[in-house]
Amino acid sequence: MKVNQIASVLNTVIMNEEIGKGVTDNGTTYPIVAEDLTNIVDVGKTILDFTGANKDNFNRFVEGLIDQIGKVQFVDRVYNGSAPSIVYDSFEYGSILQKVRANVPDFQENSSWKLADIAADAIANSKVPGIADYSELDPFVLNIPSAEAKFYNKMITYEAPITIAEKQLKSAFTSASALSSFIAMIENRIQMKLTLSTDALIMRTIVNLIGLKVGLGENVVNLLAEYNKVASTPLTATQAKTSTEFLKFATKTMALYKDYVKKAGTLYNHSGYLTFTPEDKLKFVVLSEFAKDMETYLYADTFNEEFVKLNGFSQVPSWQSVGTAGNDPVRGEIYVKATDGTDDYTVRQEGVVGVMFDRDACAVCNENFRTTSQYNARGEYVNYFHKYDSRFLNDIEENVIVFIVADYTNEGSLPETKPTDWDTKYAIASSPYYIFKNGSYVQLSASDASTGSGFDWDDYAGLPVYTK
Repeated sequence: MKVNQIASVLNTVIMNEEIGKGVTDNGTTYPIVAEDLTNIVDVGKTILDFTGANKDNFNRFVEGLIDQIGKVQFVDRVYNGSAPSIVYDSFEYGSILQKVRANVPDFQENSSWKLADIAADAIANSKVPGIADYSELDPFVLNIPSAEAKFYNKMITYEAPITIAEKQLKSAFTSASALSSFIAMIENRIQMKLTLSTDALIMRTIVNLIGLKVGLGENVVNLLAEYNKVASTPLTATQAKTSTEFLKFATKTMALYKDYVKKAGTLYNHSGYLTFTPEDKLKFVVLSEFAKDMETYLYADTFNEEFVKLNGFSQVPSWQSVGTAGNDPVRGEIYVKATDGTDDYTVRQEGVVGVMFDRDACAVCNENFRTTSQYNARGEYVNYFHKYDSRFLNDIEENVIVFIVADYTNEGSLPETKPTDWDTKYAIASSPYYIFKNGSYVQLSASDASTGSGFDWDDYAGLPVYTK
């Protein structure tokens, strides 16, 4: 399998964002930077490459043995009608997780109630004079079911080494119990770091899912934009935080989507696959700040709060970075590079307040914590190696909906080559499009047209593009 070593990015980027230290680059510290999550989260493949030049799907020790499928998961649920947490089980042998989907067939006319028409057609459509063609009634015609598979075969790993030399430490303590307490303290700190790192990676799996949906420009609901369409007085994102009317609208809208995904349909996943998400399979994660806004400015001042209260969600204090200040707005921001297996997306989006997804869209699989040790007789010490392996999976063919409250909505990234409609759609007077450049949102205009002097597409390629 393909094994990615991620200790470096954990140490220099992810952990520093998680604990509020920030990431330093060329002497400048940033609260959040673009994270390349393509080596952490596995989005699956429809075909596995077993050519000799590609060792991703070979055993990583011998590299001459092909990885075997360790588990086959069939996407097969009983649908009981539309009326009225992210961990999978593990498998010990094999490497590949295979997800299999079956498509639903189209309906055909019921032959039992059109026999007279079939008889007439059998004579009219006969290719042999005098012999009727009753092939339409052939009970042995093949109607082969349509199915497809997606393969997941990526794992992330890291280790935390520590050296314990009991004999040399004895002179620093007055009793065996004191020495044991010291060693236990070190072990506890290592376990805390492991737990913190695992939580951070779980959040990256969720953030990658959000980034994919934003990058694709699908199933992203800007609650503020929807509210401003019907409100008598439009609000900004800052004003919306304390607006009782907006918060009522937001909770109603989010609650509606919980009902929408219960009904079998194709609207809320990437491929148009016919699926549904029953309530017990729905994961709903909300930013703590947004949840507290609802509690403070909506529930506390509303009689009969049970009619407006949003239920069934878990809270997170931040998506990707806690920032470098106490109540930092970056807590509601994502800034990642994500891939759907075909295209890469560099995504920066402020004001992400929640994400709703099918449990099979975002999962942690095959977590494996273990500790190995080696005694050095010459130095009389023991080296302990706390190791961690796991798989973090996204599947955007399951239902996923992202909720934002933002003045600017990410519409995706500009392509590497200039689009043919750049001068007529984007670079026009009073353009509806903005780009995030040099730390702020810059509105495009006719001066950005490719006919302008000094135009260089490299100044635009890959930048996120927004609407307001």
